[in-house]
Amino acid sequence: MSLLIVLALGWLGLRSLLMLAQVERHAPEAHLARTFEEELRQRGLRGDRTGMGVDP
Repeated sequence: MSLLIVLALGWLGLRSLLMLAQVERHAPEAHLARTFEEELRQRGLRGDRTGMGVDP
């Protein structure tokens, strides 16, 4: 029974580490995408975020 608990905790720990690594990889890309879209909006090449995803 204790082996099962140790395995479950180990699996949860490894899964959490993998998810954190994935988030850390994605964060810089998401920041670049937000910066790029903001620049497009400032230049008038992209509409605001209102309108359920449809640009005016």
